[in-house]
Amino acid sequence: MDGGGLLDAAAARGAVDVAVALLSWPVRTPRADARGCAALLRAAAGNQLEMVDLLLSWPESPARADCGDGAALVAAAGCRCYRSSEVMRRLLEDPCHPPRADCQGGAALVAAVTANNWAGVTMLLNAPAHAPRADCGDGEALLAAAGRKGCHTLLRELLAWPLHAPRADVRGGAALLAAVGAGDAAMVTVLLNWPQHAPRADAQGGEALLLACRNVNPAIVRLLLRHPASAPRPCMRDGAAFLELMLTKQRGNSASVCQALLDAAPDVDVVARVAARGIAPLDMQRLMDDYVVAAAAAAATAAACADGSA
Repeated sequence: MDGGGLLDAAAARGAVDVAVALLSWPVRTPRADARGCAALLRAAAGNQLEMVDLLLSWPESPARADCGDGAALVAAAGCRCYRSSEVMRRLLEDPCHPPRADCQGGAALVAAVTANNWAGVTMLLNAPAHAPRADCGDGEALLAAAGRKGCHTLLRELLAWPLHAPRADVRGGAALLAAVGAGDAAMVTVLLNWPQHAPRADAQGGEALLLACRNVNPAIVRLLLRHPASAPRPCMRDGAAFLELMLTKQRGNSASVCQALLDAAPDVDVVARVAARGIAPLDMQRLMDDYVVAAAAAAATAAACADGSA
């Protein structure tokens, strides 16, 4: 390993004494800004504040805080350690070459949201110059928040940001799908009930309902089916929601999900709809391996047949 590689390793571990020795070595001395400031990137990603300060302030060939179009800031923003905001502040307040807070089209903001780095998010959005837009990347930060379970505070703050707030229905309801995929019913509720530009519960052809059935999440299935304005039809796409439920490998709450679907469409011949997709009615119990769900579907079919013959 050459001197640059040793410096990178020392930077990643926060070994300041080793880094000082390497940078002061009289022969074949590694530069602090070598290889595109690789040592700084490693230090920022590892939340090594003292190392970051050393590399930025080294008297000969110091690393640039804005190297790689703000790559060090993005790396620090994506760190989940409690001191990551201090590293971000050191970079943003560098007296020589500070990175833009909106570098790479808002990549640092997206990284901070993904890491649930609340301090970093507020620091970037409140930057005195070149602050990133809350809706940068067509709502990329909002999608990152929606896709992280339990990230309710960040989600609300982004939606309510006074300047350039992302729309709750960004990309045709992509944030809703991300929240459903994360299995966060509270996040789904926030999006569906947002006062401006709330996503439709049946956005993208009811994809949210299919995803909730695939993940066997009865709470979210009920939220979607009970939406007062845009509830998806439980038997849309010839019973695709039931098919997703039957084919899933998760079993725990499958009966509850199936019951929620049947309650929303008591007059529909579910078995016939699913059979139209190429699944034989008698295969339902084999596919589900859940007697309660199979019995509920059979009861719905019997009721529908009785109504038809009456």
